[in-house]
Amino acid sequence: MNNQQMKIIEKVQGLLALAQDKKNDAEGHSAFLLAQKLMAKYNLTKKDVDEAGAKREIYDHPITAYKQLNWWEKQLAIVIADNFRVKCYFRAKKCDEIQNKESCIIYYGTKEDWQLARNLYYLALEQLQFYSSNQIKNQCLESYRLGFISGLTKDFNDQKNENKNLMVQSNFPAEIIEFWSNRSEQMKNTDEKIPTVKDAKAYWRGVNTGEKIQINKKKQGIANEN
Repeated sequence: MNNQQMKIIEKVQGLLALAQDKKNDAEGHSAFLLAQKLMAKYNLTKKDVDEAGAKREIYDHPITAYKQLNWWEKQLAIVIADNFRVKCYFRAKKCDEIQNKESCIIYYGTKEDWQLARNLYYLALEQLQFYSSNQIKNQCLESYRLGFISGLTKDFNDQKNENKNLMVQSNFPAEIIEFWSNRSEQMKNTDEKIPTVKDAKAYWRGVNTGEKIQINKKKQGIANEN
């Protein structure tokens, strides 16, 4: 099975998972019909779709060590996860007798997607740290980081909008959508204290940089290294 066929099967798997999750509404019905059309167009059987999904290994591993995570490390991890087919969550543990906690970032996805998303996270983090190192004042630095992450998010959204016929959910492998639905029910939501913009100029400098670093275009080179 070549890469093009695998991409089509992944789209079908994602659509079928979405249809199953929203079986009683119009979105689910539309997803099911689109999946059927793709299967007919590319001469795929249910067996083809099921077997392709069954062969892939799912990773549920940390991408960082336990430490005091900064808000911008967490937000950057979420942005990368949302755009490169993995789910992101954080695990905390007590690190001393005073009840202080350390956390790690965990990605959940197929082995290939986990490896790519992890590498892209560190690439984006390296870029953020490099460009933000020129921001001297702390107030300016935090605003710059906010802008950088906003710019990166906008760049990803613009790329998605170039192909409006595909639903974002269809990019996730079916087994990830299915298993994550059950796994996430056991997790607690936490409120992250994200700073507000206090230096508008620094913020927009960050936005401009985040839009232009083109993490997505570095994806192919990283994928070829794995």
